[in-house]
Amino acid sequence: MAKLVILYGTGTGHTGEMAELIGDGAMSEGIETTVVLLGNVTEDVPGGGRITSVDDALTIMNSADAVAIGSSTYNMKPVVFVQQLMDRAKSLDLSGKVGTAFGSYQSPPQSCRAHHRRHEGDGH
Repeated sequence: MAKLVILYGTGTGHTGEMAELIGDGAMSEGIETTVVLLGNVTEDVPGGGRITSVDDALTIMNSADAVAIGSSTYNMKPVVFVQQLMDRAKSLDLSGKVGTAFGSYQSPPQSCRAHHRRHEGDGH
């Protein structure tokens, strides 16, 4: 069975809602799915949630067949833990994996253009 990991960072919870909906859709198609909220350390949080450190998320990411990364943006930048994940993921061999990105933006046209310009030529 294919394994999808959805890694995300959020400030207000909107990106988390998106991550859960993407996960629900994937699971309804029979895909083994893990939804991961990025944070400073790996720990359980009140209410039954869990935060996962960037280092632990890299291990999870490396074992998946497909990866979705999501983030809110603030001043046209991703949540700090998502940026750390993307920076550190450059050291992984992600060849053969399916990848996508999603997010919520403060001003979509500007944020999308800025993101595209920032990652042109990265091979992503």
